[in-house]
Amino acid sequence: LWYEQIREGEQHVREVGHQSIRRIRVAPIRGRIFSQDGQLLCDNEPVFNVNFHLHELRQPGRRAYSRTLDFAENQMALTAAILQRPLDINLNTLARHIRNSAPLPFQAFRDLNQPELARLEEHLPSVPGLEVSTDSRRIYPLGDAGAHLLGFVGRRHATEEERQHFNFFLPEQVGRQGLELRYDTLLAGQGGERQVRVDITGFVHEEFSDPELPEVVPGSDLVLTVDSRAQVIGQELMKGKLGALVLLDCRSGAVLALISAPSYDPNLLGSDLYARLADNVAEHPLLNRALSAGYTPGSIVKPIVALSLLSHAKVTPTDQVFCPGYFKIGNTRIRCNARSGHGWLNMAHALEGSCNTYFIANGINLGIDLLGPDMAMAGIGQTPGLELRTGGGIVPSREGKQRRTGQPWGTADTAYVSIGQGMILVSPLQVALWCAALGNGGNLLKPTLVAEIRHPDGTIERPPKGVVVGHLPGSMQDLALVREGMHLVINGDHATGAEARTPVISLAGKTGTAELGTRNSRPKDTWFMAFGPWEDPRYAIVVLVEGGSSGGKSAAPIVRQFFERWLPGTGQ
Repeated sequence: LWYEQIREGEQHVREVGHQSIRRIRVAPIRGRIFSQDGQLLCDNEPVFNVNFHLHELRQPGRRAYSRTLDFAENQMALTAAILQRPLDINLNTLARHIRNSAPLPFQAFRDLNQPELARLEEHLPSVPGLEVSTDSRRIYPLGDAGAHLLGFVGRRHATEEERQHFNFFLPEQVGRQGLELRYDTLLAGQGGERQVRVDITGFVHEEFSDPELPEVVPGSDLVLTVDSRAQVIGQELMKGKLGALVLLDCRSGAVLALISAPSYDPNLLGSDLYARLADNVAEHPLLNRALSAGYTPGSIVKPIVALSLLSHAKVTPTDQVFCPGYFKIGNTRIRCNARSGHGWLNMAHALEGSCNTYFIANGINLGIDLLGPDMAMAGIGQTPGLELRTGGGIVPSREGKQRRTGQPWGTADTAYVSIGQGMILVSPLQVALWCAALGNGGNLLKPTLVAEIRHPDGTIERPPKGVVVGHLPGSMQDLALVREGMHLVINGDHATGAEARTPVISLAGKTGTAELGTRNSRPKDTWFMAFGPWEDPRYAIVVLVEGGSSGGKSAAPIVRQFFERWLPGTGQ
């Protein structure tokens, strides 16, 4: 007795005290996300819940445990009557909470509306142990217009190190997709800690007030380069379609709109809806088509092919090719979009009419060993470097075909690549970047989505913008000729993209129609890209419509409609 009580007694008291302490991790408030025009894209909405502190409901005497359970259930039933809600808990649920989480309040009702709050306020504090607590719920005001860009959150699971330190965890969110995932560390903030002392039954005896305990630090806010109106208008125009729309600032690489269709509303997302979306193999609504580099570009690569031809002096602006409506390789005819042929035409008019014959003939003369590297200079096959995960696609090369198919590169391969078919894959974002380069003088820019990071201490971090990562092939004189041809695509007498013509902005652009599948079944990916205003380009836009009829008919009208709806509201 002397040994245990006198010699070791003080140590025993310390150990007992330590064993009675429970550490609770407190969740931080997640940072918000804004558009560059000040609209909230992600926010935290207050959620009012009814909690019961079970240690305040304890009953004395014999059978104290079962009497406490009965009393707690009665108080919750009384509260349910006040709220005019059903009581969805039972004694087993209460008992399990006491066994596993007695120091934490028991949540009996969640997400009270204003009438329920008013009715409950009339009866407080007559219900013992009751507390109306405020939680937060992540909301996305743009609904389906920002889903693929912003992503969504899920419940955060503690790390092994945290499980070693904390006894209990309050609900906390973690980014699962999009910018919510990419910037999760910044948005999440830092959790804090509470300490309570419990008695032998596990109920709270007292709460510590220790200034040395880590405090909750809220998450940082993000301000995006995205224009909220452009995002909403683009999503509305793409509704009911499979495809993407990307709008960039030609001068800085800032992403003004990034749309993938079809979309979903992250406000409604739960495990059941997510499972249905994931199982929808016909439309793949979870796929971010704007960043997916799995698309055949078709004729939208012709401006890059034209620059490559000019930079290697394979053609001059006045050189002409005769188009009979096809180009023949052996016994194979690769048809032109003009079935009866374009006749004689130079580069500018070949771009205007999107003549396959002109680009195949000159592309074969150029050769893949010169054309492939120039396509890489335009960003094909390269990861764009956006804050979100993007694909690099496939840049055509002899080595690439040998590696993928085991077959050598042939003349037909060069012919098809020269018109954006065959062994070449791109993403809409990549197309938008080289379109922006055509508009800004040849500079391939690193795209950006985040304009500012606003930290809780008041400091602001601004990531660099306007970072040049490459240059298109050719001289400024070469670029001027290609731009003139793209201007004719929309404004010429034989314009293939005339459906994009609009009085609100003068554009230069290029159509693209990529045929897929077998000879008997050829679905099409249809494209239109444009930059403008023509006199001083500021915007680059790309529209992809899967299963369209042609770039000029399916994608170009969307570009016109977008600018006619968006530009009048920008004050520009």
